[in-house]
Amino acid sequence: MEKEIVITRKKYKSILYAVWMLLMAALFSLPIIEYFFDISWIGNGRDIPFFVILISVPFILVMLFCCYFFAKQTFIDSPILTVNQYGIHEQATVFNVGVISWDDIVNITSFPMIDGTTYVISITLKEPEKYIHDPKLLKRVTAPGYAEKNGHISFSSIYFKKEFAEVMELINYYLEKHK
Repeated sequence: MEKEIVITRKKYKSILYAVWMLLMAALFSLPIIEYFFDISWIGNGRDIPFFVILISVPFILVMLFCCYFFAKQTFIDSPILTVNQYGIHEQATVFNVGVISWDDIVNITSFPMIDGTTYVISITLKEPEKYIHDPKLLKRVTAPGYAEKNGHISFSSIYFKKEFAEVMELINYYLEKHK
């Protein structure tokens, strides 16, 4: 019987990021509230330059969008990564390429992020056009000189519930088996 790993999402990280983005939106809204309602937390509300208000509005919108995105992620129950004898079924990224067959994979590398607790998995594909359906993204990953004209799909282990070493062990097992 072949081995399989199904990795589900860490819900608490999505909730934590959603709360963080909501707090950042609230922080960026303080100068707007002080300016328009003339509430003096720092001094006279009208002393705030208007360009600070103009800069705060886009930041608030971005933070609220991110808050919505992360809050929505807490209600998704589908696995973000499945590794089995057929390939890697990746649903962790925005592009969601689906099942990547072992025969189409040239190389898989992993490297730690700055914090040292999360990793990035980068999959080099033989034919990226089979998996990357967005023409602009496909043009970017297959640009001349970029990784010998091979496309990459990368995703982070930040939401993995399983140990990263266990996941990479199974990925390397199947990759060696299908070479």
